[in-house]
Amino acid sequence: MTFCEAEDTLPHGFHDAKLFAMHFDFRDGTGFVELGVMVQQMHEETRHERLRLVLRGLVAVSISHQDEVPADLTDSLDVSSFPTTEKELPGFSALPPEVQMLYGSLYVHEPWNNYIHIAAREASIEWLTILN
Repeated sequence: MTFCEAEDTLPHGFHDAKLFAMHFDFRDGTGFVELGVMVQQMHEETRHERLRLVLRGLVAVSISHQDEVPADLTDSLDVSSFPTTEKELPGFSALPPEVQMLYGSLYVHEPWNNYIHIAAREASIEWLTILN
């Protein structure tokens, strides 16, 4: 399963999610992204559950340059997924289709206002906790 395939298993994907942590081990080609994702059953209030997106066969990680890191960042960053394109990741269209399909992208909302792109050969989801 790829980043996007793992996202597609979730009711709301990584839309309006919370980014808590990322870790990448380039020597081993592994990593993870910890997110709080929206989940909701019929007639329930929206709640977030925390998961770890476990990555294997890491191909690439690109985090857009941030001019200023907010000093008051204490919890998480609000993120939403979107299809990776040439506009946000220059050179993407030159990649072979079999590599393009490995990419998943997150837009990091204010105060960051930038992008994270991750490509891995395998992704899986581990559920951690219910947030609220």
